[in-house]
Amino acid sequence: FPSHDRYTPVTITGYRDGLLGCWGREGAAELYGWLVAHRTLQAQNFDYVRHRSTQMGESVNVNSIGDLRKFNNAQWFQTLKLLEGKGNERAIYCQPDAGNLGYNVGALLYERLLGEFGHQQVMGWWYELRTSSDWKVVFKKVFKLDIDDWYNQSAIPYLIKEYQAWP
Repeated sequence: FPSHDRYTPVTITGYRDGLLGCWGREGAAELYGWLVAHRTLQAQNFDYVRHRSTQMGESVNVNSIGDLRKFNNAQWFQTLKLLEGKGNERAIYCQPDAGNLGYNVGALLYERLLGEFGHQQVMGWWYELRTSSDWKVVFKKVFKLDIDDWYNQSAIPYLIKEYQAWP
């Protein structure tokens, strides 16, 4: 990975990273942190897959809105809408009802985005926030897909599969 300060949401968005939404901001920090740690801390036995599983387990066990392993499409959709956060004209913050899911579920959402669209397109999404204060408009512009459609067609099936497979 390139130098950390060149590829942070803060820098790429032109200091508008708070507009990414709750999962968009916190999930990015988690996923890219895990990837960098996996690459740089292997000598200290940091393993991405093991860490990811531990983080998923924390959200399954601590989660106050139910067992994520048993969520259906509608429950996931409602949860993802909570994880979008509550915003004002300058920033979007996590809602207390969502707990820490913006971090762990957000990281899995980024896994899916990267798998589908690649790193450069995700960075394009961040960069385009310089042109709009609405992350959903920018998401649609960059990924050519409405966020709710992406949730239903791709993100939710991925989350269901990953959480059902969690031990």
